[in-house]
Amino acid sequence: MRSNKSALLFSVVIILLSPKLFLISPVIYWFILRLIQSLPSKEQAQSQLSVEMELPFFGQILAALITAGANLLTALEVVAPLLHSDLSRRAFRSIDLLKVGASPSQAWREWQDDPATCEWVGGLIRAQERGRPIGHLLRVSAISLVEERSRRARMQVSKLGVKLSLPIGICFLPAFISGAIVPIVISFFSTLKFF
Repeated sequence: MRSNKSALLFSVVIILLSPKLFLISPVIYWFILRLIQSLPSKEQAQSQLSVEMELPFFGQILAALITAGANLLTALEVVAPLLHSDLSRRAFRSIDLLKVGASPSQAWREWQDDPATCEWVGGLIRAQERGRPIGHLLRVSAISLVEERSRRARMQVSKLGVKLSLPIGICFLPAFISGAIVPIVISFFSTLKFF
């Protein structure tokens, strides 16, 4: 409902700015409505962000438990209650599926559908299916998740300067014009004798 109001309001503003667009206003409304509906909701964005924030912690604790000698199922049972995001529900579901004897690809299917956890769990599934030790794999993947997160944060910080320069430039441009250009133009025209 909120997206309908937002799309309608935005369409009205566009039509008021350019009345010639009145004939195609239904198309504008439809396009804006589809665009707004394709965006994730606030809850979905927060859930995805919490999963991305908690995944390195989950991987590190799981790797530490498995390296200490626990099997995957026991380690998952210990770590799952510590999680606060959607990872907790997924971990409990994977525990239940592993207990009933599901294959690793079936037990971790829900994790594969999420782009944030797809790569991480793909290596885990391959290691489980081939019978390889997963402690080292989990530790390395947890470290790579932490490094990826810090690299992404550094990249966002480096983009911040570029994103801030436009608003600052827009704010200083009128001051520069009225404080530097206008007095020069006025003094130039005041020295000319037209009459």
